[in-house]
Amino acid sequence: MEKIEGERLSQGAVEFLVKWKGYRAQDRTWEPMAHLEHAQEALLEWRASQDEVKAMERSKTNRKSHSPVVTPPMESYIPPDEANTGRITQSRAKRIACGDTSK
Repeated sequence: MEKIEGERLSQGAVEFLVKWKGYRAQDRTWEPMAHLEHAQEALLEWRASQDEVKAMERSKTNRKSHSPVVTPPMESYIPPDEANTGRITQSRAKRIACGDTSK
């Protein structure tokens, strides 16, 4: 695996768009979390890049109010009890995407 280039929710499961090392961009595949259990570093890099994008978008929105943007720290992207199943609820996926790792 080279890197993660996208993320989606499909039938209640989070899937990631994976760019494979040595393959062309059109050979990318959507993979569930369960298939990426050995790619935690790539998942964390992807999440960090998305947090930066969201923070920039929020700072543009908050310029009118002059309030600072605070992004909660993220301890782990995939909770251990959910890593093997690859299936979580849509609301849980949204909370994870926002950095909320609590149940």
